[in-house]
Amino acid sequence: MGESGEEEQLLSVVSQHPESLRYYQMREMGLSDMTSRINYAKNEGKIEGKIEGEKEGQLKIVKNMLREGMEIPLVSKMTGVDIHTITALQQQENN
Repeated sequence: MGESGEEEQLLSVVSQHPESLRYYQMREMGLSDMTSRINYAKNEGKIEGKIEGEKEGQLKIVKNMLREGMEIPLVSKMTGVDIHTITALQQQENN
């Protein structure tokens, strides 16, 4: 018997007892809520990972531009990274 058939059979037995049916429905709602929270967390994690990856890529570009001798104001203008961050990256590279 497939999972759908098993669920129908369980629901048929449980529905004969109002209190059991109520517990069954509460359990199903809880499982559904838990699944929704897990899916939400996964999506949030994907978004955060994408943002972090983009930031790392941008900083790598800044480092490469500095290695090529580009001036900090120009690097900032071209990448959108603030001058303080670029200066800190340049100091890290020099150490």
